[in-house]
Amino acid sequence: MPKSVVFVHGYSVRSLSTYGHFPALLVAHGFKPADIELSAFDSLDNCITCDDLAGALEHQVTLLEAQGLDITETAFVAHSTGAIIARRWMINRLLHNP
Repeated sequence: MPKSVVFVHGYSVRSLSTYGHFPALLVAHGFKPADIELSAFDSLDNCITCDDLAGALEHQVTLLEAQGLDITETAFVAHSTGAIIARRWMINRLLHNP
């Protein structure tokens, strides 16, 4: 079971409340609130590309890793466009950090 969860949202989500009761269910099953993160990036602009958003996710993950996040023990939960962003982020990370 993962030790932490990162939610990757679709267009311009700013709150974990978007995920309804799911974060509370995770806490009820042993996750600490500090182990549940929402990726935060501005996505509601037609000039922003998927690579831009993947770069923003990379920046957020890098900050979380600096605070102790181990992505090998992290589940990424994506919603809507977040799935495309997370997939691009994973591909880019693998290409740049073989």
